[in-house]
Amino acid sequence: MSRVLVSVFVPVVNREMDVFIPYEVPLGRTTGLLRNLLGDDPLTGGEAVRSAVLCDRGTGAILNPELSPQEAGLTNASQFLFL
Repeated sequence: MSRVLVSVFVPVVNREMDVFIPYEVPLGRTTGLLRNLLGDDPLTGGEAVRSAVLCDRGTGAILNPELSPQEAGLTNASQFLFL
């Protein structure tokens, strides 16, 4: 399975992290995995990220959760907000 390296900024805790996400898996599933991962870590906002969505960092547009990163045209070094 190929992956893409993206940068995710979590404004709740003013923290940015680089994350590998699967290239063929829908963004909704990937977002759910990020919610679970970050929600269990008190350093990343705990419960505050449980309802977060993935947005384009440049435009603020919410990414379609039904598309895969490949279908959405994402590449390595894409930048996102986790709001």
